[in-house]
Amino acid sequence: MKYWLLFFIVVCTLDAKAQIFTYNTAEGMPLFFIDSVKFKVLPFFAVDKIADLQIVGYKEGSKVYVNGEMYFKLKNSKSLNLLTLDQIAKNYGIHAKSLIYMVDGQFVRDTSDIKIDSSYVYKCLIHKSGDFKYLNVAPLTILNVLTRNKENLDRDTIRYIKGISPATADN
Repeated sequence: MKYWLLFFIVVCTLDAKAQIFTYNTAEGMPLFFIDSVKFKVLPFFAVDKIADLQIVGYKEGSKVYVNGEMYFKLKNSKSLNLLTLDQIAKNYGIHAKSLIYMVDGQFVRDTSDIKIDSSYVYKCLIHKSGDFKYLNVAPLTILNVLTRNKENLDRDTIRYIKGISPATADN
């Protein structure tokens, strides 16, 4: 009986591991063009800068890509000042060898294609590994770039009164 139980556990474990797959983010994304400049990843910028948006199918030779292309025409093309995450770190005086980037609380694995408009950066939170009890292994800096989206702006406008939560304060 114990051999059957062991066999069942091994087979179920193998089946579960076979179902894990990785998702390539580049495959499911359309091509992005902002004022005729091609981007692999859509940069972070304010929506009110967009004058026109066109979404079309993408065809290269005989290959047709179902994800298509997105063309953004800006109201003022010179108003977009795109910065890489490395440039943002240098602007805030961070020259750490070990640096982990976050954008809006999400860790970024590949920083090469991510760009953020300089006017869309709301604030940057800098955390050192010494701030955490469990990260004292090596000197490490975490840079969390917060953008000017509705969630971040609303989070800073909420004022907490001792003993009253924001959800019940309106009642």
